[in-house]
Amino acid sequence: NATEVLLGNYQGPACPGGGGDCLVSLQAWIARLNVGGTTSALPGVPEGCARDESGIAAAVAAAKGADVVVLALGGICHEGEGTDRDDLALPGSQQALVDALGAERIPTAAVLINGGPYGIDALKASPAAILQAGFPGQAGAMATAEALFGELNPSGKLTTTIYPAAYAHGEPVRGTRWMDASLRPHLTSEGRTHMFYTGQPVFPFGFGLSYTEFEMRWEGSTPLDVALPLASIEEGLLQLSYTLHLTNIGGVGGKETVLLYWTPPKEVDAQLIQQLVGFESAYIDAGASANLTFTLPKALELATVSEGGDRIFYPGRYNLVFSRGHGTTVSSAAVSSAIVSSA
Repeated sequence: NATEVLLGNYQGPACPGGGGDCLVSLQAWIARLNVGGTTSALPGVPEGCARDESGIAAAVAAAKGADVVVLALGGICHEGEGTDRDDLALPGSQQALVDALGAERIPTAAVLINGGPYGIDALKASPAAILQAGFPGQAGAMATAEALFGELNPSGKLTTTIYPAAYAHGEPVRGTRWMDASLRPHLTSEGRTHMFYTGQPVFPFGFGLSYTEFEMRWEGSTPLDVALPLASIEEGLLQLSYTLHLTNIGGVGGKETVLLYWTPPKEVDAQLIQQLVGFESAYIDAGASANLTFTLPKALELATVSEGGDRIFYPGRYNLVFSRGHGTTVSSAAVSSAIVSSA
């Protein structure tokens, strides 16, 4: 039933006189949409970072009589200036509540209300569905409840890599120390961000599911391998477009976003896994289709920044990857190569 947490911790007064009294909580919106049903709520654990497990048993007992449990997790107690955290754990005793509910195998929808990522390995392994709400703002409780009840079809993509919980503490042996600011992998680090992280993420950057499903294929005549003369790139003369055909093969309308990544030749940068250089999206009704067009060099500059800070075009094979963020989209049918020649 918390409200101000929906706004995060960098905001002005949301209501006349300050505070969040005029905001409607997630609990209240769930009750509004649960027409014909009964909605009840228990705190389980205290809001914030305090460790107190005394309410977990009562929360689990109440959950056993429910058809579905909505588990609100996260908070702002360790988000913001002066409250930097040294781990990826859920606040306070929230993980103990997750574990207790997971042991009962109760159908659960977990809603994450947070700014920075959590190490949610255990939550992913539980029977819970997970909705990443972020700090959703004044209308966030309504939007979250509508997504839970299927009145709104989620379409977001993760803007961060979700690392394992052990990532912050240097486990396993090559794990990353939390305060290591180097993005690239080295002797004691697996690297950071989707560009360089060599470990196995809990959820990768760009991941995001929908209540429908999409099918992607090539459209148009652009070949998979394209020779790009270096002089044409440097002079800005390159005009090259890729078109992808998206079909909504599910039962409800929804929005889908396709991400465009590129990787340079290994002899140019052996550590760079991928770099996001563009994205396109479209809302598509059930059974309908749409074309997404990516134009080079508008969406892509095949340049590498040298140690001196100069942008240099190196000859070689640059892989272009079009991805929906999950599934089998990164395959031979979704990968092309732009071959930059010195001629």
